[in-house]
Amino acid sequence: MKRLNIPGYVWPIIGIIGLLNYIPTFYCPEFLNAFYFDYKLIIIVLCLLTLVVLTIFALKRKSGVIVLGLYVTVLLFSKQIRAIENKLVIEFNNGKDVSEFSTPILGYKLERPNKANQNVNDIAFDALFKFNEAFGTYQALVFKEDHGLTMESFDEDYSLYKVYNKDWWWYRKGD
Repeated sequence: MKRLNIPGYVWPIIGIIGLLNYIPTFYCPEFLNAFYFDYKLIIIVLCLLTLVVLTIFALKRKSGVIVLGLYVTVLLFSKQIRAIENKLVIEFNNGKDVSEFSTPILGYKLERPNKANQNVNDIAFDALFKFNEAFGTYQALVFKEDHGLTMESFDEDYSLYKVYNKDWWWYRKGD
């Protein structure tokens, strides 16, 4: 079986492309943000499979194994990373008017209320940063000024995941 000679810089490039939605960018064109939101799962899986296949067939596997290990580690801790990123989005938009809100993280889709959105999302909000959307379910970081929510107010309702402060909370929409 013939082995491939993969240059050392290819491994981190594939890893970064696959995990770019976990890396704060602070500026990204809207089309790139929308692309990562719509195809996040495909990008992550495709890059993971590419890393696995290249590692199997590579001549020098050490770099591939290291990047693959880091890649899988990030995926395993993605829930904790999302919690940190949510705090980053909150701090990034702290003190801004809702019309000026933006996201420093790729793959967070910003929605503002209108009659169509309110019916689709089933919650009242001033701004909604959707992420982790798949198969009709999603998670979102919600901004609603003075929402008045507490974890006890959602007793046995698993849509409220975390209350950050009086204006921000983490919402999980399931079917």
